[in-house]
Amino acid sequence: MRSASSTALLLMTVLLTATVAPAATLLVPSQHPTIRDAILASSPGDVILVAPGEYSGDGFRSLTLNGRSVVSEAGSAQTVIDCEGSDEDPHRFVRFTGTGGTLRGFTVRRGWAYGLPPTEHPGQGGAAFSSGTANVFLEDMVFEECGPGVSFTASPAYLRDCIIRDTRGSGLFLSVSGGRLERSVIERSQGRAILMVLTQNYTIDDCRIVGNVTSGD
Repeated sequence: MRSASSTALLLMTVLLTATVAPAATLLVPSQHPTIRDAILASSPGDVILVAPGEYSGDGFRSLTLNGRSVVSEAGSAQTVIDCEGSDEDPHRFVRFTGTGGTLRGFTVRRGWAYGLPPTEHPGQGGAAFSSGTANVFLEDMVFEECGPGVSFTASPAYLRDCIIRDTRGSGLFLSVSGGRLERSVIERSQGRAILMVLTQNYTIDDCRIVGNVTSGD
């Protein structure tokens, strides 16, 4: 005879299994015209898969991932996003919130945080910015001509096979506990290549850092 406690455990397992939906994959642009549209139609944990091409406009900038994975089909060499940001018209590419997220396989140009409103953390991470506590993963990403580059505060940051180049300000800002930068390049930043503040347990391995200057942070 099954005990009351084992029966209750079985019922709880069945209920949990029934209510946890599998992650969905949303296609851009065949199902949703922009990444923003796909984010609005998705839930945390879903994957947004982007076809090769060159993209720009409001649906491809000032994005908040909030636990999504945004991935290209063909990699950074064939999938380019131009945020068209400037001092006069700033547009950050992406912001990660408390539930983290993943970016893989894009070239991102002219993500710009200088001049953003005070609530949007101006001057931090024109390409990508995170202020949450969940893990953030960047892989096969190229960030070019952004102002500044990538900024992580609090959230563990993992970057692999990334290139950050020609930024205005620091290439990579870290104020985190935990994470890893590997097989990546930071070059020609008009500021420090990597600026760390109150950072602990962060590993840098097999990277090339060249041609950066310390003025202009």
